[in-house]
Amino acid sequence: MFKEGIKVTLQLTINGQSWKILGGRIKDFSLQMHNYGFEANAEFWMYKEDEKGLFSAFSGDSLIEAELKLELYFERPKPAPNAIVAKGIVFERQLKERVLNQPDEPFVRYYLLRFCDAAQLFWTHHKPCKLFTEATMQDILDSEKGEKIDISTTWEIFTKQHPILFLGFPQDINNASFYDFILWYTHAQNGVWNYKHKENKYTIEQEKESSTALQLPREDVSEWRVSLPKIMRYNKRILNGYTENAVTTDIILDTSISDYTQDVYIRTAINKQLEEQTQLQKDIHQNEEHQVYLQFTHFPTVDVVPGTIIEFDSQKGWEGKAYLSENTYRSVSLTINASAERQDPYSDLITAYNSYFFNVHARLETQDEKKVNLPHFRIPNYKVYVEGKVVSDGDEPDETYQIYENEDTSEKIYRVAMPLWEDKQVIVPFEPNLFSGHIYFPCYKNSRVLIELKFQTAAIYRFLDWRLDSKLPQDTQGNSILLGLTEKSETAVKHVYEDSKPVFNMCRKNESDTQVVEFKEGIITIETKD
Repeated sequence: MFKEGIKVTLQLTINGQSWKILGGRIKDFSLQMHNYGFEANAEFWMYKEDEKGLFSAFSGDSLIEAELKLELYFERPKPAPNAIVAKGIVFERQLKERVLNQPDEPFVRYYLLRFCDAAQLFWTHHKPCKLFTEATMQDILDSEKGEKIDISTTWEIFTKQHPILFLGFPQDINNASFYDFILWYTHAQNGVWNYKHKENKYTIEQEKESSTALQLPREDVSEWRVSLPKIMRYNKRILNGYTENAVTTDIILDTSISDYTQDVYIRTAINKQLEEQTQLQKDIHQNEEHQVYLQFTHFPTVDVVPGTIIEFDSQKGWEGKAYLSENTYRSVSLTINASAERQDPYSDLITAYNSYFFNVHARLETQDEKKVNLPHFRIPNYKVYVEGKVVSDGDEPDETYQIYENEDTSEKIYRVAMPLWEDKQVIVPFEPNLFSGHIYFPCYKNSRVLIELKFQTAAIYRFLDWRLDSKLPQDTQGNSILLGLTEKSETAVKHVYEDSKPVFNMCRKNESDTQVVEFKEGIITIETKD
């Protein structure tokens, strides 16, 4: 812990009106900055006559935007470090009024607020259930970011078009949020989620950004330690469960013990998909590198916000320090806790700076580290069941079936319209489903089916209705099989009970041309007519 005076500014914006809180009024604040976002809190006192409408706005229901800015005030080095800036949305508020001890004491109020980056706040409560077809991940970002989140990417994986992209987070089915989803997707694809604090902007990229390294003076740091990584002692295996290409691919790590594995199961007939998944798992299955924890002896005199590249040069007092002087590092987190030297509500209220007791520490990773530091996230639990209707190109009202071909994979597919999403069509495998392979009953047009939707795939889970005229009266205890296009062009097979005796009937019909074969007790009837 150390004591130092710095310039602190807190700006609150509510309904387009802004209030600037000077550092002398701010008695406590904390800031936890990470490469993926931040969280902060601030506490300050205000004279009632100085509030200028802040109290009513702060205690109302309107959105509050907050910006905390920290700058060195005394003994600024040249060049001075950039101001530390945190811009976000308030999610917690408290108020307290000072009890007057003397009649002439001014009336003051105590304000406490907590705020964080916009994506963390808004997307953790955002749980859409949306279907995108022939769309890209960029389309999803554009659709869901809203007006308060600035996010961009140049990663080509976000421009790849997919037949299906489904966001399935209804509250009663999936505990994950859109924030969980986008972090999970970035992590699963071995990408980099990054938050740029000064610009208040997010990026998703394939690799980490780099910049010119800054030299951290030895006198800035009171204590440091190196955290050595956990070493993975297992290999990975990719298992393809497709019967016509059932293969196992081993991914061997030098530090592993061969008896132990983590298996990744997929089922695909497409070699390209298998190759892409294998390469992805090879990229992911790597040991982490060490990290460095720094405790500061005074407010940092160079930039150490997340994303900054830092070196420990011997000319800055780091000679002979193992690890530090031999490597280049990247900051991944910075924590600042500050409590004003004078806590009473009447001190320093008109000054732009204040004297604080500080606790400041940072965490660094090596510049070559491939692993990405992310907050905890829930893995989305997919499988949402939604009704659809099978599509066929045949003329109305013919109940035809249509076998389509996936242009990318040459696989046979159905198309199913989803009325919940403006009849957008999803593709599903052309498979026997619950029938054995020797029963060939493709889904006919407008069949009402229950579709199992996952993130990038869909499948027919079961059928939901009977075909027109296939149902029989209950008192017949009958069964039927209805084949053909319409009631004027069909073949019907029925088995019913008449007077508790079985009757079997086959009827072929094409307009008025009809043939019937019927088996009753002691009678066989064969009839044809036109």
